[in-house]
Amino acid sequence: MNLSDYLTHNSRIFREKLALAHGMAPFASWRELRQRAEKLATGIGLPLSSRAAIESKNCPEYVEILFACWAAGLIVVPINAKLHKREVELLECSKASMVFVSEEIETCPDRNQTVTRSPCLVASQ
Repeated sequence: MNLSDYLTHNSRIFREKLALAHGMAPFASWRELRQRAEKLATGIGLPLSSRAAIESKNCPEYVEILFACWAAGLIVVPINAKLHKREVELLECSKASMVFVSEEIETCPDRNQTVTRSPCLVASQ
């Protein structure tokens, strides 16, 4: 069983019920979350069992990316968003083929700027 199966199951049972919120603001129903995650999963383009790292503060897109990675058959490498740049360099040990980084982290002056932008999180290969 893959953790993305949980999303598939809930999207069938709870279709329009709220799955994610950002504070008090609704973000996505179970159906919308599944659609967003599946769309992202098809665009990732990595082989099964590849590693994808995520460095982000708490936001709904983090959960969306988790489900997308699991749906794509990837291994997720979570990275603490409060790590110093020297500590993040340990990412190389994870052998991640892709890194999702939230904009507020990506734009910090002591971070690598070679990433592609998207709404809350950006991806780098």
